[in-house]
Amino acid sequence: MLTLETAVLPVPIVELRTYLRIETDAEDALLAGLIRAAASQVETWLGRLLLERTATERFADPGETLRLTAGPVAAVSAVTLTPPGGEPAPLAEADWRLVQRRDGAAEIQLLRGVEGEVRVTYRAGMAADWNGLPEELRLAVMRAAGHLHAHRDAAEDAGLPGAVRQLLAPWRRLRLN
Repeated sequence: MLTLETAVLPVPIVELRTYLRIETDAEDALLAGLIRAAASQVETWLGRLLLERTATERFADPGETLRLTAGPVAAVSAVTLTPPGGEPAPLAEADWRLVQRRDGAAEIQLLRGVEGEVRVTYRAGMAADWNGLPEELRLAVMRAAGHLHAHRDAAEDAGLPGAVRQLLAPWRRLRLN
């Protein structure tokens, strides 16, 4: 099970307001919600987190390899084992290894057998802040938020528009299980 730290707004409201040609701050609460929704849609479509944040994953019945869901992984801060009926304790760094792939996906390889629940806490995301994201991704989030703003009452809305998907396509990570 994956738990993510709540991200800061990936797009400054003022920037989105300018993009949408909105001159007052009367809709800022709505725009903040649209930014969060657009960023979530973009992250889901990409299979990656945009802005770096802390992720915690629990593996109830771990094998030798623990595939981390959020990516790209920047660093692992803790690997903890809770044995059946026992107390959580950190696994020594000699007992696990982080393996990162070029596409940002990562896994923890357990170097000794364990029984119980393993919890991995790590940082993941493509950039530390909005300005660190590539321009195409920034524009994709803004266009997705603009689309949500323009079509907020449309029942037939089919998700991310084609232009946004085209901006995102080179950055998309596909996973085959």
